[in-house]
Amino acid sequence: MKTDLILFSCTETTIFGLLEPRNFKYLTKVEILDGRRDAPPQHYWYSRIDTRVSAISSFYTEPGTWLKLTLSDTVLTRKMILSNSSAKKPGGYGYPVDKYAKIPNTHYYAARDIWSLLKPRIDNLEKHGIVDQQINSLQQRGLAALDRSSTALETMDYGEFKRSSLQALALAGRVYVQVEKTQKDVLFGVLFYIALFVPFAFCIERFIFNYANIYKRITAFTLLLFGLIAIIYNVHPAFQLAYSPTVIILAFFIIGLSLMVTLIIFFRFEEEMILLQRRTTHMRPAEISQWKAGCTL
Repeated sequence: MKTDLILFSCTETTIFGLLEPRNFKYLTKVEILDGRRDAPPQHYWYSRIDTRVSAISSFYTEPGTWLKLTLSDTVLTRKMILSNSSAKKPGGYGYPVDKYAKIPNTHYYAARDIWSLLKPRIDNLEKHGIVDQQINSLQQRGLAALDRSSTALETMDYGEFKRSSLQALALAGRVYVQVEKTQKDVLFGVLFYIALFVPFAFCIERFIFNYANIYKRITAFTLLLFGLIAIIYNVHPAFQLAYSPTVIILAFFIIGLSLMVTLIIFFRFEEEMILLQRRTTHMRPAEISQWKAGCTL
C-alpha cells in the first residue's frame, strides 16, 4: 500500500486537563487557529495520548505560530478557549509556540481567557439596556472563583487552586452559552420586526396615500419601508450589537427577493403544466384551483 506523507518543521505544545468539569466528558472537538490571522494554520497536526480518552493533547505547528485553541465535547458550543487574552484585546493574541512548549494549569488559563472574552460582551449588552440577572449572578460567582484560584496559586494551595479553576471554567461555559443565546434572540427579534414592516408599510400607503398610479404606489411603499427600517436601525440595540448591521438588512432583502422569485417560478411552472395538460387532453378543466379562487377573491 502507498500513501502520501506531508512533513513540516514543527514545534510541540502540550495542554492538560481536557475533561469537561460539568459532565466529565473528554474534549475531543478541537479547532486550531493562528492568532496572527485568526484562521487555521497552513500546517498543523495534533495527537491525543490513549486515543480519544485522554486529558492530555499535543499540538504541532510551525515555529513562530501564535496558537489559539477552542475545545469542546460537542459541535454545538465551545467549552474551553485558550487565546492568551488581555484587557486591550479580549479576543487574545495567542500563545507563542516558541515560548510555550506546554501550557500547565490549563483550566486556569482557559477560565481566565474566556472570562476576559465574556466581560466586554456582557458590558456591551448592559450598555444597550439588555440586562439578564442570571448572567450577572453567574458572572459574579465565576469571577470570584477565578480570583480565589489566583490567590490559591500564589499561596501554593493547589487543591483550592484546582477546585476554583474548574468552578470558574464551568461557570464561564454556562455564561458563554447564555450570552450567545441572548445575542441571537435580539438579532432574530429585529429580523421579525423588519418582516412585519413590509405588510405594515403596504397598509399605511393604502390608508394614507392610496395612489392609483402603480409607480407612485411603489415609490410610497418603498419610502415608508426604508423610513421604518431607518428608525429601528437607530433605536433597536441589535444593530449596535452586530458587527455589520447593514449586512442584516441586506440579508433580509436578499432572502425576501429570493423567496418572491421562487414563488413566481413555482406558480409559472404550475400554469405551464396546466396548459400542457389541456393541449394533451383537449378538455377544459372542470373546476378552478383553490389558489386561483383565493386570488380572485
